[in-house]
Amino acid sequence: MNKLFNLKKSKINSEKIPNVPETEKKADIKKYVDQEGLTIKKLETGLWFVKNFKYFNYLFYGALILISIVTWPWFIYSFGHYVIVGMKDDNKLITDLIATEVNHEAVLSQKALPLQFGSLKSIKLSGNSYDFYINVTNPNEKHSAKFSYYIQTGDAKTGDGENFILPGDNKYLLILAQQLERSPINAEFYIDKINFERIIPKKYSDWQMFKNERMDFIINDKIFNPAKATILSEKLNLSELSFSASNNSAYNYYEVNFTILLKGITGIAGVNKYKAINFYSGETKNVNTTWPGSLGAIKEIEIIPEIDITNEDNYINFEGGAGEEK
Repeated sequence: MNKLFNLKKSKINSEKIPNVPETEKKADIKKYVDQEGLTIKKLETGLWFVKNFKYFNYLFYGALILISIVTWPWFIYSFGHYVIVGMKDDNKLITDLIATEVNHEAVLSQKALPLQFGSLKSIKLSGNSYDFYINVTNPNEKHSAKFSYYIQTGDAKTGDGENFILPGDNKYLLILAQQLERSPINAEFYIDKINFERIIPKKYSDWQMFKNERMDFIINDKIFNPAKATILSEKLNLSELSFSASNNSAYNYYEVNFTILLKGITGIAGVNKYKAINFYSGETKNVNTTWPGSLGAIKEIEIIPEIDITNEDNYINFEGGAGEEK
């Protein structure tokens, strides 16, 4: 009986006692993943850097000390050498510079001298029209010049233009057919701008030969017919000039200007200009030009070719060989 009771009691007790769960496993922190991308490896690296920061400082200070040990002896040597030797050399150099005299004449020989201009002259044409001319001289044998100019007559400015002059040249500058309100008795010539260009010996080893080879023009058959002797004068009071110009140089030019001076008993009686276009080597051009009005007796005719031979844009280049136009 008691045995039966004990078995029943034991059965009841067994039903009331819950099962004891097994010990839970610990979390593996290395498998932790932060939602913002921070990993445990990065945290460990940062922690290691913080723990060892002082060693980085020691390394940096050591490098500075090493650099100082290497460079300071060289600095001390260089500074000492300058104090003992260099300062004496500097003082000697300054003394020599002060004692050296500048050759004033040599400096002046390299500087361009001003252009020389004669008196401005005028020739009355018909009505209020006037021609002007002025003589220009370049005293520099090693400088060419380009300049701009104008004429002042009272309050009016007229005849502005640009021109050039080669080294050592003497030429007449012509300003033609200017309409004026009054007689140009007090007209004055002014240079607005001027630019000198030195002749480079490397490029122009013999300037005179360079010039002669390129300015080889022959003027022939100069004939001047005064107004009363020309066919044109039956209706118009015109004088006429004809001449031939030959290009004996080996160079072709896009244009060649000719300055024409008609000289009478008392000096220049008439001036004019003629422009020959595409003037080839070996070519001869026949020219006819006219003047309004009577110029009186003409004793001499002077015709002067003008080309800026230093400007390469004035040349018609050859392609292939001589005689072939580009």
